[in-house]
Amino acid sequence: MEEEITSRGRNSRAIVSIICGLVSIVSLIVYPLVVPVFSLVGIVFGIVGLVEMSRTGEKGKVMAIAGIIISAVVWLLLIGFIIETIVKVIMWMLGKGTI
Repeated sequence: MEEEITSRGRNSRAIVSIICGLVSIVSLIVYPLVVPVFSLVGIVFGIVGLVEMSRTGEKGKVMAIAGIIISAVVWLLLIGFIIETIVKVIMWMLGKGTI
């Protein structure tokens, strides 16, 4: 028996991916400690959603891709902020600059 592939609704993992991406943007401003969690969940769920959609024929590919991109950009921004802070602290400790 062959499994019939039907087009159902939107993929729930794609929806979670874009929601986590958007929440990570807000978290970056409000509470940066949770950004890595939301960003990582957004990336993972987006990838899993894309794989699932290729098998099931569900909709939501654009949401999954947007969730992955938003989450990855926020993750990179967070890493940039961390590196900038470390450099500023080192410069301050060496007496070569101000914070």
